[in-house]
Amino acid sequence: VMPEVSVITSVSLDHTAILGDTVEEIATDKSGIIKPGAAVVVGPQSPEAMKPILEACERLNISPVLVGEDLSWRLESASMDGQSFSVTTASGEYNLSIPLLGRHQLENAATSLAVLECLRERGHAISVQAIAEGFANVDWPGRMEVLSRQPLIVVDGAHNEYSIGVLLDSLPRYFDYGRLLLVAGFSRDKNVEGMVERLSSAGQLVFATRSRHPRSMPPDDIATLFRRRGVEAAAMADTAGALAAAGQVSRPGDLILATGSLFVTAEVREAVLGIEPELYPDLLPPDLR
Repeated sequence: VMPEVSVITSVSLDHTAILGDTVEEIATDKSGIIKPGAAVVVGPQSPEAMKPILEACERLNISPVLVGEDLSWRLESASMDGQSFSVTTASGEYNLSIPLLGRHQLENAATSLAVLECLRERGHAISVQAIAEGFANVDWPGRMEVLSRQPLIVVDGAHNEYSIGVLLDSLPRYFDYGRLLLVAGFSRDKNVEGMVERLSSAGQLVFATRSRHPRSMPPDDIATLFRRRGVEAAAMADTAGALAAAGQVSRPGDLILATGSLFVTAEVREAVLGIEPELYPDLLPPDLR
């Protein structure tokens, strides 16, 4: 089945073993989704990522919709519960709200709206009311998700340097907090050094942990990386224990942030929300079986 719309969101360095070692290589790989006759929506890109994408469009004689150029968005208001924003397109202006936090979610929303407009142009009956209701009811667990307000616990599955940077940039825009306490765990095959470097500039205290995933990095190794950068860090045996330890030392006004891995984020959600974990002994790290 040929797609009606192909979408390429912002390209960053991730899954490099599969997609390529540079942003340009990854963008070239992702450009393969562009198909003859399909509309193309391109999220904001660095120049090195945009080049191969535009070249692929030119080869197929496609005029892409460039998010940030062909349509723009503006934040109107934001709180811990979500944000309201407007998007201006060639067709007019939309006033929308989403229960998601982070400036990157506005970019995602504008990209999604561009796709919806392409589908409407191709004859699909999608009302403005349906679009507004869709954005208002979107649910994205594990992305700047507030799990508790007292203490303030936020989880985000950022697992590369770019997404960690976006997360740290967004936190003070949506939360008023004093210390940032980190529950941090990573997969060994990611750029852990780069993520630790970013997180060290913001976190005051780190509880290093590991998920049940077999690729998880040992907490002692994580704690060592933070300590080398002058950040106080404790190694905890599991995610629930790390979260409990952070809660014990947190003071009013602190923000407890769990990040570095979607697997860690999922386990923090289990602990806070009382979700029964799915356990697969054969997939556990050898020392946790």
